[in-house]
Amino acid sequence: MNIPLKENIRKFPLPYIINSIREENATGILCLTNQNIEKKLFIKDGYIIFAKSNRDEDRLGDLLLKSGRINKEQYDTSARLLKETGKRQGQILLEKQFISAKELLIFVKEQIKEIIMEIFSWEKGEYEFILGELPMEEVITLDISTGNIIIEGIKKINNLTLIRAWLPPVDSIPVLSSNPLNIFQDVKLDSDAEKILLLVNGKNRIKDICNISSQPEFDALKNIYLLYSTGFILNKKEGVKTQKEEVIEQEPIKTSDESVDVEKIHKAFSLLHEQNNYEMLGIKENATEIETKKAYFRLAKEYHPDRHLNLKEASLDIKNKLEALFARITEAYNILIDEEKKREYDTSLAARFIKHKEKEETREDNINKAKAQFIIGKKNMDKGNFWGAADALRWAIRLDPNNAKYLSYFGKALSHMPRRLHEAEESCKKAIKMEPTNSEHYINLAMIYKKAGLEAKSKALLEEALKWDPENEIILTELGRKKGGFFKSLFSSDKE
Repeated sequence: MNIPLKENIRKFPLPYIINSIREENATGILCLTNQNIEKKLFIKDGYIIFAKSNRDEDRLGDLLLKSGRINKEQYDTSARLLKETGKRQGQILLEKQFISAKELLIFVKEQIKEIIMEIFSWEKGEYEFILGELPMEEVITLDISTGNIIIEGIKKINNLTLIRAWLPPVDSIPVLSSNPLNIFQDVKLDSDAEKILLLVNGKNRIKDICNISSQPEFDALKNIYLLYSTGFILNKKEGVKTQKEEVIEQEPIKTSDESVDVEKIHKAFSLLHEQNNYEMLGIKENATEIETKKAYFRLAKEYHPDRHLNLKEASLDIKNKLEALFARITEAYNILIDEEKKREYDTSLAARFIKHKEKEETREDNINKAKAQFIIGKKNMDKGNFWGAADALRWAIRLDPNNAKYLSYFGKALSHMPRRLHEAEESCKKAIKMEPTNSEHYINLAMIYKKAGLEAKSKALLEEALKWDPENEIILTELGRKKGGFFKSLFSSDKE
C-alpha cells in the first residue's frame, strides 16, 4: 500500500486511506478510533461493503427513530431485546414487523453511509488496516464507488481549517491525473466541482483557482480538496503535462450515467488474448501519440473496474473481466505511448508476422504436396497396388493431418491387407469424427465391417449414413432398397 497500515488520521486523512486500499484491491477491516469512538469499515477487494460503530447515534434504531419511521415505544422494545438476545437490531425490528424487509435494506445502507460520513470530519484519531478475509458474510452491503463515498463525505465537512490543513500549499499547481484508475471512477461530480475542474489547466495555482472561481473561498477549497482526494488532480511536480495533453485527458471527465453493455464486456474479454496492442486500442500502427492517448482514455473509461457498480446484479465474473480488460488496455497503452517500448514491440510484431507468413506458406506447400500424394494413392488403388496406395496416403496424412478424405481412403486401402482391418477401422472413424455428415466415410467403414463379417454393424452404419444422404444409391442398394449389390463392384475395381 502507498500508506502505512497503521498511522495518525491527521497525517493520512480518510480519503487517502480508502483510496490507497482501493488501488491495491485489498480485503480487510479498517479500524478507526477517536477517543472513545470506534468504527470499523469492512472492505472487500478495495470496496467498502459494510460498517460498524460503537456510537449510540450510529445504531439502526436511532436512525429509524430520527427519521420518524419507528416510534419511541418500538425503539425501546428493540433496544431491550437487543440487550437480552444479542440479535442485531435490524433482525429484531423485522421480526416484530416494525419495518418491512425492503425498508430494512434501505435503512441499513443509509446506516452504513452515515457511519462512514462522520469520520471525514474527524480532526484527530488513529487508523489501522487489518489485512485478511472478512469474518462474516454480510447479507446487506453497500454498493457505491469509493469515489462517490469520498465526495459525499467531503461535502459534509464544514471546517475550513481542516480543509486547508489537508490541502497542498496554496501556491501548488494542480494538473489532471494521468491514471484512469483514478479519473474514471464511477463518480458523480456536481456542477460546482466540474466548474473547478475546468480551471485546472496546469498553470493556475490553487489560490488562482479560488480567485477566478465565482464560488465562496471555502466552497472552492472544498471542491479542490474533493478533486485531489478522488484522484482527479495531483500536484504538477508529480507529473508535468503539456496543455495539449491535459485537454485530451480532460475530455472524458464528466458525470457518467451511461448504461453498462454486459454483452460488449463478454465479447471484448473473449478477444482479450487474440488481439495485439494496436487491435486492443482499436488504432492503426501509424497512429499518432494523440490518437493513441484518445483511444486509451475512451477505452479506459468504458472498461473501468468501477463500472460493475452500475449493474443491479453485478457478478464477480463481470468485475474480474472488467479488471482484466482494464489491465490489458493499460498494458497496451504503456507500450505504445513509450517510444522505445513501441519500437521494440513493432520489431517483435514484424518478426511474428514473418514467422506466421512462413508458417502459412509451409502449410500451403504441404497441402499441395499432400494432394499430389493422394492422387498417387488413388492411382495405385485403381491398379490394385494397395501397399503402394497406403504408403502414398500415409504421406498425404502426415502433410495434411486434418483432411478427413485422406484418412478415409487410407482406411480403404488398408482394408485390402491382411491383419490391418483394425488400423483401417480407426482411420475411417477419425474421418467420420472430422466430417460426421460425409456419407463416403461411413460407406468405407461399412466396407471394412463387411469384410470382417460384421454384417449387423455394417448395416447399422449405413442406416446412420442414410440420415445424412437419403438419396445415396450405394447405401440404398446395400440396404436392399434397390436392386443389385454395389459393394462387390465398388470394391473390386476401387474406381471413384
